[in-house]
Amino acid sequence: RRIQSDLEGGRGFALIRVLPVARYSLDQNALIFWGLGTHLGMAETQDRAGNLLHHVRDTGEDLSNDNVRAYQTRGAIGYHNDGADVFMLLCLKTAGCGGRTKLVSGVSVFNEILRRKPDLTTVLQEPFYFDLRGQQRQDQAPYQSVPIYNFHDGNLCVLYKREDIDLAQRFPQVPTLTERQIAALDLLDKICDECALEFEMRPGDILVANNYDCLHARSAYQENPVHNQNRHML
Repeated sequence: RRIQSDLEGGRGFALIRVLPVARYSLDQNALIFWGLGTHLGMAETQDRAGNLLHHVRDTGEDLSNDNVRAYQTRGAIGYHNDGADVFMLLCLKTAGCGGRTKLVSGVSVFNEILRRKPDLTTVLQEPFYFDLRGQQRQDQAPYQSVPIYNFHDGNLCVLYKREDIDLAQRFPQVPTLTERQIAALDLLDKICDECALEFEMRPGDILVANNYDCLHARSAYQENPVHNQNRHML
């Protein structure tokens, strides 16, 4: 209840420390993590295949493959949010170096853009095209058009992923980004970096955050040279 209060109307996130993940098998940790999640809400599918739980680790692929998503690589992931109301992230193993988590209030970023360049807040409330990375339905286009910022029931909501906006430019049906759109995206990214809380998640840490209010990111990382000690999140 306290975490739900933090997520809705509070700071928008909570960090739970520290689940003793070394004590349990991978399946046991997944079950514990799943069980905790059921106390916060109902699971949403995360891809076209209907998966409810993802393993966040490097697959050796990169974004040149149309169906690969950023969490399946070890590259940096820009500020973004996910599709459900809330996301939960459990750290099982850390990287050799890098892989730091970043978290920022989308509302604070909007207010700062409003202070510096108010005309660009209007641009960010207009539709942008996002690459769906192969997760669309069979009858759906491989991209979607939605605003980054949107007011709903008096609340300001954010939906963002710069990589997917840039990648959508590969489709001939998608309009080329205008100079004002690029300026708005660049300023959004710049302010996110200036305002973000950055920290390293340790094994057993669980991050929970409101997807409508918060954006999260990750720095690039290198794997641990110790065998079977690669970075692994759920």
